[in-house]
Amino acid sequence: MAPFAPNLPARSVAAPRIVVVGPGAMGSLLAACLMRARANVWLLDHNPTRAQGLARTGIRIDEPGLRWHIRLPVCTDVRHHDPADWVFFCVKAYDTPCAARHVRPVIRDHTTLVSFQNGIGNAERLATLLGRRLPLLCAATAHGATLIRPGYVRHAGRGWTLMAPWNPAAHQRVRAALRLLRAAGWPARAVSDARSLLWSKLVVNAAINPVTAIAGVRNGALLDRADLNAIAFQAAREAQQVARALKVRLLFPDAAQHVRRVCSRTRDNLSSMLQDVRLGRRTEIEAINGVVVAYARRMGIPVPVNRWLLKTVRALGRSGGAVRQVGKTPCRATAVSTPPRRHLPRALRQSVQLIWTSKAVEANSKDAFRPKTRAAPNR
Repeated sequence: MAPFAPNLPARSVAAPRIVVVGPGAMGSLLAACLMRARANVWLLDHNPTRAQGLARTGIRIDEPGLRWHIRLPVCTDVRHHDPADWVFFCVKAYDTPCAARHVRPVIRDHTTLVSFQNGIGNAERLATLLGRRLPLLCAATAHGATLIRPGYVRHAGRGWTLMAPWNPAAHQRVRAALRLLRAAGWPARAVSDARSLLWSKLVVNAAINPVTAIAGVRNGALLDRADLNAIAFQAAREAQQVARALKVRLLFPDAAQHVRRVCSRTRDNLSSMLQDVRLGRRTEIEAINGVVVAYARRMGIPVPVNRWLLKTVRALGRSGGAVRQVGKTPCRATAVSTPPRRHLPRALRQSVQLIWTSKAVEANSKDAFRPKTRAAPNR
C-alpha cells in the first residue's frame, strides 16, 4: 500500500531518514517532535485505517500551557521506501517480533536501531531478528505521555532521555542519536552500560505501572496515598535487590527514593499499564514484574510484592480490567478474586486490603479517564 503523505514542507534530502515504529503515546510524541525539528521522519503503523486518519489530521500535542499540532507522513508498508538511517521502536514488548518483521524492508547495514521500550529482552529480540551486527541503542525517557485517542497526546511530564549502546557497533552512533533528540527538544545524555539503563528503568516500571493499574490512579497518587506508596516502594526495593544479585549497577542508590522523584515529575501522567487495563488490552506485566519474579526465582530471592502484583494484573487482564465492589469484597466483572496475600509481609497486607476495598479505586479510575477520552490502541 502506498504511504499516506500529506502536503508537507520539503525536507533536505541530506537529512537522515528516520522511521518511528508505533503510533502510541511515546511514538506519536517522538515523531511529532522530530517532525517539528524538520527531520526526515515517517511514522509506521500496521493499521491502514488509522494510518490514513493520522496522515490526514496530523498529531496534536497538549502540554502544560501549550498546545501544538503538526502533520507528518504515515505509512503501513515500507517495502517501497528508501532505506532507513534510523529506526526507533516505540511498541509494546510483546509486539517487538511483529514490528521487526514489518520494518525489515528498510533495514540496511548502516541502519541504527533504537529501542524506546519497556521491559527486558527487547534488545535481544531485535538483534536476533534484524541482525546482531547492526548498531543497536537502548533508550529510557522520563517524558510522560498519554494517548487520548489516535493522533492526540497529552504530554504530562518532561525529563531526561538516556541512551546506551547495546553492542560494540552502536558506540560510534550514540553522539548522533543524542543530536537527533536534542534537536527535537528532548534533553538527552549517554550512559555507558545498557544493562544498567534497562534495569534502572525496569525497577521504576515495576513499582509504578502495576500499582497505578490496579488502583486506577495517576502516578501522583502513589505519593498521596500511604497504601499505594507502601506497595510501590517495596516493589522497587525487591527489584533493586534482584538487580544487585545479577551484579547490575543501577543509576541510582535508593530505588524507593528514585520512584518518588519520578512520580513527582510525572504526577499527572497515566501509566501505560493503567491505560491498557482500562481498555482491555494486553499489558506488559510479563516483561516487567514477570522478569523480576523469574530472575528472583532462579536466585532464591523472595519478592512477594512483585509476585502479588504480577498475579493481580494477570487477573485484571483476564477480567477485562473491570473492577466492581460487592459488599466488602472487591471482584472482577467475571468474579475473579484478588490473588492471596498470605505471602506478603504482614506490614503490607493492610495496604493491599485498603487498595482493594477502597471506594477510591473505582472513583479514581473514572476520574483518570473521564474527560476527554476515547482511548485507542497503543500501536
